[in-house]
Amino acid sequence: ELAGVRPNPFRNDATTVAFTLSPGGPVELDVMDVTGRRVARLLDRPLDAGTHEVTWNGRNARGGNVAAGVYFLRLRSGATERVAKLVKLR
Repeated sequence: ELAGVRPNPFRNDATTVAFTLSPGGPVELDVMDVTGRRVARLLDRPLDAGTHEVTWNGRNARGGNVAAGVYFLRLRSGATERVAKLVKLR
């Protein structure tokens, strides 16, 4: 379960994604653009059950700053997928 994104919207600093797993297992957390393309992979590894936090610095997979706009966080764990909207300001 995606518990929240703070701050949202955010500027060129960073934003923190909180989520809870029950049960634990393999987890993928991706940032997607509005066309569905993956911009960055924040997490790809097994985690224990419980609450976790991951920080995104507003950069793409190549290390460049992403443009201002709407993005989506996609959390996958087992057969479960959750999506949350995220807004990056200038």
